[in-house]
Amino acid sequence: MSTILYALLSKKREDSAPQKSQDTEPPGIKTYMDTLAALVPSEILGLHAFAIAFTTTTKTIDGTKTTTIANENFGALQLVFWSCLVLTVLMYVIPRVLNKTWNKLDLGRVFIPPFAFVAWMMLQRPTALDAVVGNFDSTVRTVFAAVLAVGLAFASNSLAHEADQM
Repeated sequence: MSTILYALLSKKREDSAPQKSQDTEPPGIKTYMDTLAALVPSEILGLHAFAIAFTTTTKTIDGTKTTTIANENFGALQLVFWSCLVLTVLMYVIPRVLNKTWNKLDLGRVFIPPFAFVAWMMLQRPTALDAVVGNFDSTVRTVFAAVLAVGLAFASNSLAHEADQM
């Protein structure tokens, strides 16, 4: 999906008559699409994948492929991580500000895509997050990411329903 799409869906939903944005007025889709757009910041995930391709090495040892971050690339990946977080926020904020549609609900919505990016980074290995926080227990990492994703899904869906009521 897309962080930009999330911002634009929010605008369409707020521009519609109350309780009409899910069926008869634009965007004409259920609020779970807002949730999907918010939780999959595809532009940023693609940028991250591009960076990982240049900052990791993959070796086969005893028939098992292992991907590692080269020590000299930790600084670059730290920059990638923080840049991706900032870009995720900007990709939501800029369309809202340009359309002059920033409102109180955006104070919550603006944090969902960057936290979703963090959850995606926690579910994969290796990622730019590893360069920032180092290693921590993979079970804790996975469970925390899952709980975070559920919380973000609930929040984004609640905010979409709230926008539908406006």
